[in-house]
Formats: sequence, C-alpha cells, structure tokens
Amino acid sequence: MLLLTKQDIKKVFTMRDAIKANKAAFKLYTDKKRIVPLRTNICFTR
Repeated sequence: MLLLTKQDIKKVFTMRDAIKANKAAFKLYTDKKRIVPLRTNICFTR
C-alpha cells in the first residue's frame, strides 16, 4: 500500500486543481451522471 503525505499531494495537485475537480464532481452528481461506490474501510496497524 502506498501512503501519501500532504506534501506529496501538494507537489502534484494544487488548490486550483482541487477546486476545479470539486466543481466538476458536483456537476456530475447533480446531473446524475456519476457512479458513487460504497465506502471501503481498511483497518491496519503501523
């Protein structure tokens, strides 16, 4: 399993990218053009 830190994500995904993705996701959701899978819980210990 690959664990990413906040810094890892910030290097490749800016806040501007996040806002664009969020707007696109809400549009798909409201247009009912999305598939929302059930949540998967993964328990692990370090």
